[in-house]
Amino acid sequence: MNELLSKEILLRLTEDEYERLAYVSEKLGLSVSETLRAIVPNVLPAERKTVAVDELDKASVVDSVAIHDAVDKKELERLLDEIENKKAALVLSREIRRQLIEEGRTSLSYETATRLARWANPRRLSKREITIRPIAREISQLLWGKEIARVD
Repeated sequence: MNELLSKEILLRLTEDEYERLAYVSEKLGLSVSETLRAIVPNVLPAERKTVAVDELDKASVVDSVAIHDAVDKKELERLLDEIENKKAALVLSREIRRQLIEEGRTSLSYETATRLARWANPRRLSKREITIRPIAREISQLLWGKEIARVD
């Protein structure tokens, strides 16, 4: 008896590779997803789930990371303003602001959570990293009650 095996894959494309795929899709009159499904049968969208911050190393790029229920939004805004005033980590600040304050989500995207982890635990210690690291750690404490671990 043959059982259907299922494995998850993550397809990482460079910008150039994606543009080529988009070009082929356009010529076929299909979306990029439809083109991939036509090329590789049974390609399905990845299942999205919300994980705890301790499970970040096991999460997929489509997952989100749950935050505390009662995050002090005023304090979060103050910390984000502080980052923006220092003219560093602007993408991080804008992503957190959009997701948690403007959209009112109860979780951060995997990408944003890992970006926060990199700022909280930088590999190098330039002036920018030294300046932003304590603020990133404070944001982590505010969102999860602990420092987020770096995931590489």
